[in-house]
Amino acid sequence: MGRHGEEEPGAARRGDDDPDRRLDDLAEQLERFRLLPGGSDAEAERVLAGLTPSSPREEEAARELLDRRILAQPARFEEAHRRAVKALEVYDRHGWRAPALPAWLGPARPVARRAVELVTRYIVRSHAGDVGRQMRRLYARREAQCAPDAPERRPLARARIAMSRVEPDLGGGQAGLPRFLVGGAAVSGLASLGRQLGDLDGRVAIAIPAVTAFAVFAAVSWVLVRGAAVAHRRTALILRAPLVELWDAVGNCGRPPQDDSTTIAAVGIVITAVGWFVVPFVVALLFYFL
Repeated sequence: MGRHGEEEPGAARRGDDDPDRRLDDLAEQLERFRLLPGGSDAEAERVLAGLTPSSPREEEAARELLDRRILAQPARFEEAHRRAVKALEVYDRHGWRAPALPAWLGPARPVARRAVELVTRYIVRSHAGDVGRQMRRLYARREAQCAPDAPERRPLARARIAMSRVEPDLGGGQAGLPRFLVGGAAVSGLASLGRQLGDLDGRVAIAIPAVTAFAVFAAVSWVLVRGAAVAHRRTALILRAPLVELWDAVGNCGRPPQDDSTTIAAVGIVITAVGWFVVPFVVALLFYFL
């Protein structure tokens, strides 16, 4: 307060809901706790709990801790496990083969099919290995929670042993995405082409690699997006329902593993953006300074 009982300029009346007031109160609580000669752990927890609100993930974790059941649906677990393993077998065999391609590709269809298969195979095999690993880990953890005479221990042990035998074969044989699908070979090839065209007129020497780069980026992005779409569709068709049924039978174990199709498709979209926007921009700059 200033003289004559008036509020100081710029000083506003702080209510209980004012964020600055709450921050000051919390700082005072922390300072009081720091000055206490024997501040208890309970007091520390109470003060620190006010720093951030609870998140949905923390609430989900609390619900899972409260549920002491080993299996949410014991009668359905073994059948759900067998269905999931069968789906993994079918998925690993058919999930990436012979993707359907549009007729307008013409003579290029065999080459395009091979490229799309490489992307689809990478996503499918990687996802199959991840699913097998997650199933084995989930069974082992629930088995470890069982009492020695719990009825759930035996089916979980059988399922864990089975997945320990099957899991090493899942995802086998998949290699990383070929270099030309992530642009490495394309960039080096364009650089070599630029050197070979160095003796031509400046604008021609820029235009030919630019057109080639645009075509390469368009082809790579199309292959990535197409392969991701095929993998996502076949994952949903073959694997999604059995995994949801298994995860429901186990209960309180989060969501089933997700494949990488969205990430691969996003990479394809970024490559498309580079081809559509960055390449023309660079070419325009080069033409301007010639």
